Amino acid sequence: MSYRTGRTRYDVWVYLALAALLTLLPGGAVRAMRGHALSALQPLLSVSGAGERPATLSTPAAFPNTNTSAGRDAMPAASQPNATAFLELQAQIARLREEKNALRRQLEAIGGTAGAASDAPPPGVWARLIARREVFGDALLGLEAGTQDGVREGAGVLYRGAAVGRVVSAGPRACSIAPVTHPGLRVAARLVNARAEGLLSGSPGEDGAPRCVLDVYARELQVQPGEQVVTSGLDGCFPPGRLLGYVKDLKRVDEMRWSLTVLPACDAAATEGLYVLTGAAPEVPWPELNRARTAGR
Repeated sequence: MSYRTGRTRYDVWVYLALAALLTLLPGGAVRAMRGHALSALQPLLSVSGAGERPATLSTPAAFPNTNTSAGRDAMPAASQPNATAFLELQAQIARLREEKNALRRQLEAIGGTAGAASDAPPPGVWARLIARREVFGDALLGLEAGTQDGVREGAGVLYRGAAVGRVVSAGPRACSIAPVTHPGLRVAARLVNARAEGLLSGSPGEDGAPRCVLDVYARELQVQPGEQVVTSGLDGCFPPGRLLGYVKDLKRVDEMRWSLTVLPACDAAATEGLYVLTGAAPEVPWPELNRARTAGR
């Protein structure tokens, strides 16, 4: 039995006792006391007569599916602006995610975030790889950047700071490059430890895999397999010190010539985008010498 039920039964016994008492009093006194008693007991009667009201739960209407037009139309007018703002926020998040992925690919092509001033990449533009063409078994790559972006013929191409090719033809909005493994490409190179310089060109290996060959002219050459080969910067296409590859082996061709097999640092065709240098080629004021007068001296 609840507390309220017990109290209600107690109130009933009180009312009965009062009623019995009133019957024993004279008539005039009963009417006067009855009026006073009813006035005094009115709050108690209102409290005891009020029963417990069962709690009612309001069942909210099911929230419509905002992924469908019917669900959006079924929404209350006050809720529709919130759903529209939520969908716009989702679209904005998707755009930001795409921009983040594109920026990540650009940073990978450039070589990561720039730290100190000496680590900052040279002027250039990131270009997406859009085409590949085989010319007599030698691949050429198409990039989505052209003269309108500052690209010029002969410009060097980098990936993560390593030299991977050079622009051989440039149009307004696109360009084609030849990787360092192309037999028709020549890059001025230098051995890091031996400090000997030469020309690096592409050459197919015995297993058909692309290789590079570095021709060095020197009487003696002390080179160990694994030594780094970098750009010398003397061809006007690359800044000096950019990684080209690693020495695999070497052989002596004649008394003054050495041929070194070089494994390229990166396969340009396996990337999503490359970093094309846009700096102007150095203009060296070479003098015109008179061969006859020079020979006479």
